[in-house]
Amino acid sequence: MEKKELLYEGKAKKVFTTNDPDVLIVSYKDDATAFDGQKKGTIVGKGAINNRMTNHVFKLLEKEGVPTHLIEELNDRETAVKKVEIVPLEVIIRNFSAGSFAKKMGMEEGIQLKQPTLDTCRLWDKETHEKLDKDRFRRDLGNVEDAYNEVFKRLGIQ
Repeated sequence: MEKKELLYEGKAKKVFTTNDPDVLIVSYKDDATAFDGQKKGTIVGKGAINNRMTNHVFKLLEKEGVPTHLIEELNDRETAVKKVEIVPLEVIIRNFSAGSFAKKMGMEEGIQLKQPTLDTCRLWDKETHEKLDKDRFRRDLGNVEDAYNEVFKRLGIQ
């Protein structure tokens, strides 16, 4: 499969056309942003981790009978996908107060919510509450790559 024209570039990935009009290649980037793009940087290996994590979730969905656009993982950073019509919808769910939500609501971080509210994927250690997600980048906590790899390890993704 041959990667051709750049069709889209966002904060986390690039999408390319291929020699097959029904197949695209998604290429994940190491770029990181926070605070609506005010903070920019690079997290080494983030693209590979996002690629593998995304494909892992798609495979779990497919195992349960939920169709996805996944065709195959081509390498650490790239995946072949079916060309689909995108529905511009983002659903974010929180089980614990975190980030701007906690700040806006005047709550401490880490308070379990009675019902989920909307958020991005926040990953914390269940026992220590250590942040294992992009918040390490947002707050200059360091070891972002190690935290991502720890999540990988815990999910059994190789």
